[in-house]
Amino acid sequence: RTCWWNEVCKEEFQQLFRCKCPQWSYCRSPGRYYNAYCSMTNTGYIWTQPSWDWDTA
Repeated sequence: RTCWWNEVCKEEFQQLFRCKCPQWSYCRSPGRYYNAYCSMTNTGYIWTQPSWDWDTA
């Protein structure tokens, strides 16, 4: 599924993403060991999300 704005897209220490950020945003966090949120800024630590669909998540 697609994340809401400012939703946590990836929790710290988790391998899997919780949801996929919308196309115009990035799944970013202040550092590697922080929760990542969907953000339009591409500064900080960017988590690259797989491009396949998240309907099963």
